[in-house]
Amino acid sequence: MPGFDICPWWLGYIIDNPLRTWWQNPERLLRRYVKPGDVCLDIGCGLGFFSRPMARCTGHGGVVHAVDLQGRMLAGLARRATKHGLDSIIKIRKCQDESLRLGDLAGLVDFALAGYMIHEAPDQPRIFSQVARSLRPAGSFLILEPTGHVNKDAFIETLAFARQAGFAMEEQPKFRGSRTALLRKMSA
Repeated sequence: MPGFDICPWWLGYIIDNPLRTWWQNPERLLRRYVKPGDVCLDIGCGLGFFSRPMARCTGHGGVVHAVDLQGRMLAGLARRATKHGLDSIIKIRKCQDESLRLGDLAGLVDFALAGYMIHEAPDQPRIFSQVARSLRPAGSFLILEPTGHVNKDAFIETLAFARQAGFAMEEQPKFRGSRTALLRKMSA
């Protein structure tokens, strides 16, 4: 389907590098939302640009479920998690085209993140409904989309899908080069 190309695994090594961390500090952003002991979800985790700092924020009392479609991305994240002593916190999960495979996490997740991947999904409503089921009541879901790939109208459409799935906009945090939305799961 045109417009829904998935980031190639090899590009992950260019995207996830120390220079980007200097320009976009993921830990500084996540520290506001992830607390020690939280159960977190990183959808489209790639090599772990957000998973690793998320794991540092939640600490050994928490867990980060790192979900990606590409086995090579997940293998790279597993190596990096081990290298940084985060392998006991980060749990690797391979999803499928049609399912994030989160059924075992229903109502258990405190915080979810979709960093620069929603625009790659051919079925955004399905992603939002699966994430909503995984979140605890009043759980939060942070969406980041690149301004260079996602125009304002497309982001507004994405937020409409989020509302349909039971999310309400809480804030739009600043994060360089990004369209952002912190969503809160509304009570059922």
